[in-house]
Amino acid sequence: MSYLPLNDPCPCGSGKEYGQCCAQSASCQVIHFPRGKRNNFRAIIEEALEDLILYARRYFPNWDNVAQAKFLSYSQGGEINQKFAHIFWQWYVLNYRFYSDVSPLIDFYLVEMEDILTEKMKTVYEALQHSYLSIFMVNWIRNNTVAVSDIFCGEEHIIERDFGSVTQFIEQGSLLYGRIIKLENASTVIGRPLIVNAEQKSYLLDEVSAVYLSENSRNRGDIREFLRECAEVTAGLVMDVVQGIKKNRVKSK
Repeated sequence: MSYLPLNDPCPCGSGKEYGQCCAQSASCQVIHFPRGKRNNFRAIIEEALEDLILYARRYFPNWDNVAQAKFLSYSQGGEINQKFAHIFWQWYVLNYRFYSDVSPLIDFYLVEMEDILTEKMKTVYEALQHSYLSIFMVNWIRNNTVAVSDIFCGEEHIIERDFGSVTQFIEQGSLLYGRIIKLENASTVIGRPLIVNAEQKSYLLDEVSAVYLSENSRNRGDIREFLRECAEVTAGLVMDVVQGIKKNRVKSK
């Protein structure tokens, strides 16, 4: 459980002290860090991802086409459109494995850069290694603060209400597809999440759960590990739902 001093400003943005505002109702929430520190980490995260992508394009120029095929393997569509391009590249450098017994690309990068990276950057990369794509439901919105929970594992995050051009369209009950990273006991959304029709929640839960249960035969007992290792499942389903494609049976791999 996260700890926030009772005399600190409440993260909901009310201007009151935390102990006089949301402390009594808070339970197992991840509280975001101060604005200056958060923005600083956001810039570092973006820098880390840019370096990873440049590294991938320079040293593994032919693998992204293979990765795209896997990323699309659960989609009824045939291409990664502009909305999903940044999500694909995040997944490619952080989670994609060239072969099942080979580490993700980020591991290669960290071995090569071990003596160059600062301790702060190593902390950021370690957090990125543990991140994964998922679907989050907006539980509440208070001023510049949003509480979301992972619809698959229930983990809750309190994050800044700053999602770029889609911010004005996000409301309580909205579904967001994207990646959240934890740094210093705080949560930050990486890049711009995609809004998913909230009416598709049950469909997405049922379809992902069906694949997850079948994948348990491969000893992926933790749903978060499954989401990390099999991101193409949620990616394909979300891509189809966003395009208005819905099939009540996940496409076989």
